[in-house]
Amino acid sequence: MNHGVEGPTDNPVILDARARHVRALLATLLLSTGTPMLLAGDEFGHSQSGNNNAYCVPARTPVSEAWPLDWVHADHERIEYVRSLLALRRRVPVLRQRRFFDGRARTVGYPDLVWFGSDGIELQDPDWHDDDRNTVQAWLDGSELGTVTASGRPLPDSSGLFVLHAGDAAEVTLAGPEWYHGDIRCVFDSSAADGIPAGSAGYRVGSSFSLTGPTVLVFRIAG
Repeated sequence: MNHGVEGPTDNPVILDARARHVRALLATLLLSTGTPMLLAGDEFGHSQSGNNNAYCVPARTPVSEAWPLDWVHADHERIEYVRSLLALRRRVPVLRQRRFFDGRARTVGYPDLVWFGSDGIELQDPDWHDDDRNTVQAWLDGSELGTVTASGRPLPDSSGLFVLHAGDAAEVTLAGPEWYHGDIRCVFDSSAADGIPAGSAGYRVGSSFSLTGPTVLVFRIAG
């Protein structure tokens, strides 16, 4: 999304909006199940000007014109943001389980993944075909992960709520499954340049949370 201007710009409003979208997309990728695949330079804002194949350049093109990594102008703030995302992924075992989520009920009696809308109500099959839907919430239950450390020690439960919003400012009712009645605490907010949430207070499932634009939020069970 170019936010109204095609190509480079020095408009600070557009630059901020683009940066926010980039942070949300990076969070969506790096917090997904599986192995994250970053292209070299993504972590500091490298661009190939829309060309998705760095090898696709005319013969004898000078290196300076073939999308080399621009280390001199690297976005160090974005590097720190990516580092914080990777650190979060490392300390939340449910993001690194060895099998895909499939909504299965385990011996604990409830599923490993439940999807909700912005109203906090669980999504049904027809809801996935709603083109006007800008927000989804996913409750990931870390019980019975089946994931262990290199030494064989089982990793602990790391349940929580993940909110993905692709629209403008909105109010979201924080979702949670019927079997959880406690608080959740925001531990990551992609709308912030460093990913650090503005506050550390716990929120009750079912309470309202304000979003100011495209955002990925991570809430964990408040301990």
